[in-house]
Amino acid sequence: MSRQRIVLTWSGDLPRKFRGRFSYAVQLSAQQKTLRFGLHRLLRQLKTQNRLPDSIALELALVAVAVWIADTRLSRAEFSEDNWTREIEIVVPVREPGLWEGHTALLERILGTLSGDIWRVRFYRAGQALHDYLGRMCADTQSRRDAPSIALFSGGLDSYVGAIDALSRERFKPVFVGQTDAGNSSTVDELKALLEREHSGPLTLFRWQMSCKASDLGETFSGGGELTMRARSFLFFAASVLIATAYGSRKILVPENGFISLNMPLDPWRLGALTTRTTHPYVIARFNELLASLGLPVGLSNPFQGMTKGEILAQCADQGLLRQGLGLTVSCSKPKWVRRYRAKYGTSHCGVCWPCLIRRAAVHRAFPSWDDPTRYVNEDLSHLSSEPGEAGHVVRSIQYGLNMLREPDDRLRLSLTTVASLRDVEGEIADLVGCVRRGLSEVARVLGLRVPR
Repeated sequence: MSRQRIVLTWSGDLPRKFRGRFSYAVQLSAQQKTLRFGLHRLLRQLKTQNRLPDSIALELALVAVAVWIADTRLSRAEFSEDNWTREIEIVVPVREPGLWEGHTALLERILGTLSGDIWRVRFYRAGQALHDYLGRMCADTQSRRDAPSIALFSGGLDSYVGAIDALSRERFKPVFVGQTDAGNSSTVDELKALLEREHSGPLTLFRWQMSCKASDLGETFSGGGELTMRARSFLFFAASVLIATAYGSRKILVPENGFISLNMPLDPWRLGALTTRTTHPYVIARFNELLASLGLPVGLSNPFQGMTKGEILAQCADQGLLRQGLGLTVSCSKPKWVRRYRAKYGTSHCGVCWPCLIRRAAVHRAFPSWDDPTRYVNEDLSHLSSEPGEAGHVVRSIQYGLNMLREPDDRLRLSLTTVASLRDVEGEIADLVGCVRRGLSEVARVLGLRVPR
């Protein structure tokens, strides 16, 4: 399968040196004046607060636009030989290509780890129009000691607990950053309103409303689109960095339970396509390495890295507020079904995918005497162990994975490294292995499976 090339250009005209049969120009500008794909709206919201981001952070956001377009428009079925691994090249205009070219290998490593594809990242000198736009919308920024933390806020349960904890424990009220898609817009609005009522005042939330159509890649493109969205966190991270530089913030909170963050494969068949690395410690460490090498004084951290989802709920700073909003949050891994679920069943959760099972286990672990307020399309779990197909496969994988609890810690560590390296968290290995043991036990108990001693 040939490499597919996505080229961002201000005008939509494909530069001569990037032309080819599998090259697609994506126009960045709206009427030759402002950036498309939700970026200008984000920048305008910042400007209304007299805040401007760093130009390098905005160029990183342009990289994220190219990544998002490639990841969501290039179908794995159509553009790969093995029905998964795509060869993708993205080309991004920047003011100083020499600055960025020294970081292409690191970018490619991050993206390859996230999506499981083969990436090539290239840069070229931006034209005068984009150069001038960056000059108008950006400024040289410096970090400030009195700056708020930036917290990712997706509408998921972990991010909701992260928001509650940040509002209760951070020195300054945090600034929230999210990305809007078809399934989470109303959820984020409802949760934000609930937090505002309880904390007696408005919260600052920036949402990157990013969308892309096949027509954005030109008349010659005929791909059907891709829903796996394995590189989506790169967009989240880039958006948070953009906002952080505008506020002078040094800390970005990425709340994700450690069990799903590590996402150890439960059986040999879940090592590749089914094992995501969205917030894996290796990905966060490499992204922080990229930020440091670009001279951006900000870093990502996961406050829940050593905790299971159940432990996150149990330690939440405001249990009453957690219970009020828990039923509003969304955890299901099937975003394309969210609208259909809501219309037909009045819920956003299938109840049997891996994230849904982890959610159910977490509520049971944290509140054993309390009924889960979440409605699930499949409430009964008793049939799953023998059911053929995907739903049954999840439970059979858990049964297989429970055997790992009999293994010593050093063997579990080896299993963890099949997802990605743990070299950046050497001092935390014991905590991470313990988190995997406890997380798997949580899910087993809610399914009525025996946990090995």
